[in-house]
Formats: sequence, structure tokens, C-alpha cells
Amino acid sequence: MPQPHSPSPRSSRDGDDRTALVAQILTLLQHSVGTWRLPDTDWQRLEGPVDALTATGADSDVATLRRALVQLQLAAPDRITRATRPAVAAAPARLRERVNHLVHTLRGGAEEPVPEPAPRSADEPRDTGRDD
Repeated sequence: MPQPHSPSPRSSRDGDDRTALVAQILTLLQHSVGTWRLPDTDWQRLEGPVDALTATGADSDVATLRRALVQLQLAAPDRITRATRPAVAAAPARLRERVNHLVHTLRGGAEEPVPEPAPRSADEPRDTGRDD
């Protein structure tokens, strides 16, 4: 009599890796668009991993998730602020909306929107409100 197929240790580990990566990405995405203040060029760098994850959605493989996580981590604000840094702003509304949809997809449809950006500090330049 044939034995039922049991998952190999590798496929089980891949599933665990995938779950952990998705959790890290969800945390980073929600934190980034809710609290980070970046120059426009740095917000544009987030579009690549968001596009890659949006294209594959909940079916993203471990390699795609790892690449996206590294790209998101590299886009994080510098801990040391240069005196000549470009103007910084909250995430553009268009990117926040795309991230909201992505978070919804990665969660499997569970509702929990990405928070609105935190109020800017007094020493931070004003946001022009432009999304371009």
C-alpha cells in the first residue's frame, strides 16, 4: 500500500522561511511608510521591491522575498544625518496606497491599513504635498 506523501524537511523549512520573511516585510513596510522621512529619490528606491512583491503577491517565492527585504532594509533612513542632506518628506500618497494594497495581499486579505505618517518635527522641512 502506498505511503502518504509527507513534505520534505526542505519544503517545510522553506515554508517557515517564507512565513518569517513575509512577517519581516510586513513590519518594515508598515513602519517605513508610517514613520520614515526620506528624500524623494529614496522613496523612489522603495518602488522596486514594492513592484516585485506586487507582481507576485501572495505567491512570492523565498528568493523574491529575500531580495525585497534586503532592498527595503537598504532604503531605510541613515542613522547619521548629513548637514547637507536633501529635503525629506513622508511617503508619497501614491506609494502609501500601493503599500496598503500589498500589505493586504501579503496578509491574505486581513484588514489592517498602514498607518498615516507621523506628524513632522519642527526642524523638518515642510512637505510640498507633491507625489511626483
